[in-house]
Amino acid sequence: MSRNFLILISIQATAAFFAVVTSFTISASLFHATGSAMVMALTVFFQVAPRIYLSFFGGLIVDRIDVLRTIRLSNWTEAAISIGTVVGLLAGAPITLIFWTFIVGKALVASVKSVALQASVKHLVDEGDYRRASGLTTGVQNFAVAAGPFAGLALFSYVGEEHLWLVFAMDTLVFLAAGLAVAGINGAETERALARLRFRDLRVGLAHIKQRPQLRLLVGFFAAQNFFNGICAGLIPFLLLSLQDGRPGYFAITNSAMSVAAVAGAFLAASLSLPKRQMVTIAGATLLAAIAGRLVVGLDHLPWLIATGLAFRSLILPFGSVVNQAIWLSDTPRQIVGRVLGTRRALAQGTYPIAVLIGGILAGPVVASNLNEVLFLFILCGMGEILSAGYLYWRSFRKDRIESVIADST
Repeated sequence: MSRNFLILISIQATAAFFAVVTSFTISASLFHATGSAMVMALTVFFQVAPRIYLSFFGGLIVDRIDVLRTIRLSNWTEAAISIGTVVGLLAGAPITLIFWTFIVGKALVASVKSVALQASVKHLVDEGDYRRASGLTTGVQNFAVAAGPFAGLALFSYVGEEHLWLVFAMDTLVFLAAGLAVAGINGAETERALARLRFRDLRVGLAHIKQRPQLRLLVGFFAAQNFFNGICAGLIPFLLLSLQDGRPGYFAITNSAMSVAAVAGAFLAASLSLPKRQMVTIAGATLLAAIAGRLVVGLDHLPWLIATGLAFRSLILPFGSVVNQAIWLSDTPRQIVGRVLGTRRALAQGTYPIAVLIGGILAGPVVASNLNEVLFLFILCGMGEILSAGYLYWRSFRKDRIESVIADST
C-alpha cells in the first residue's frame, strides 16, 4: 500500500483525535449550561448538516484542486476557526453562540475535507487495495479517537468552564501542525480533473449515479438507514449524560468503548479476503447484527446495557461501510471521484440532519420525566432499519445483483 497514503491517514488520525476532544468538551459544556434535549439535538444537527448538504460543492472543489492541497488548506482553515473561538471565549460571548459558530465552521470545512480524504484512496492506492485502504482508514481514525473522550474528560475536569479557551488553543496548534505535516508529503501530487471551477459540473456526479441502478439502490438504502440512525444519534449525548445526572464520566467511557469496537471491526473487515459475493453476504449479515445492537439499546435504561448495545453496533457497522466504499470506488473513474462521492454523501446522508431534529423534538416533552419513552424510539428505529435492510437484500440478490459492480479483488 502507498507510503504516502499511510502517512496521510496517520496525520489525519491525530487531527481526528483532537476533534473528538473538542466535541466532547462542547457537549459536556452545553449540557451543563442548558440541560436541554433540543439544544443537544441542534448541536448534532449543526455538526453534520453543512458537511452533508454542501458535499456537492466539496466534491467539485476536490476534483478541481489537488487532493493533498485541499486537505492541507482545510487543516489550516480549521486552525483559524479555533483561534476565533478562543477570542470569543476570552471576550465573554454567549457560550451557546460561540460553540455553534465553531461547530458550523468546522462542518463547512468537513464538507470538503472529508470528500478529499475519501478521494485520496482513489488517487494514492491501487485498485486491488481499495477495501483494505478503506478499512485501514476507518480503523486508524477510530483508534485515534478512542482515547478522545477520556482526554476531553480530563481536560474539561482540569481547566474547568472558566478556562475552556485553553482546549481550543490546543486545537489551533494541532491543526496548524497537521497542515504543515501534509505539506511535507513529497512526490504525491494528484492529478486535477477540472481545469476550472464550474457549477454545471456538479451534475456529473448525479448523472453517474442515475445511470447505475446498483448505486441508486445503495443511495436509497443508506438514506433510509441514516434517517433512523439520525433520530437516535441526536438523543445519545443527552441520554448518556442524563443517566449519570450530568456527570460526563459515563459519557466518556461509552464513547471510547464505541470507538475501540469500531477499530476492531474496521481492521477485521479490512483483513478479510473473500470472493465478492461472500463479502456482500457478510456485509448484509453484519448489518442485521448492527440493527440488533440498536434494539438492545432500547430494552432498558441500564447504563451497561446501553453501552453494550452501542459498542456492539460500532463493532459490526464497519463491515458494511467498507464494502459500500469499495463498490463506489470500483465503479467510479478517477477524474470524477470527488463529485460522485460528494453527491453520494449529500443524497444518502441528507436525511440524517433532519432526523436529528425530529429526535430532539420528539424527546423534548418527555425526556425530563420518562427516559423509557426515549428508549422506545430506539426500538422503532431498529424496526425501520430491518424493513429497509430486507428491501436491500431482495433487490440486490433478486434483481439488480449489486455485487456485479465490485472488483473481483474486493
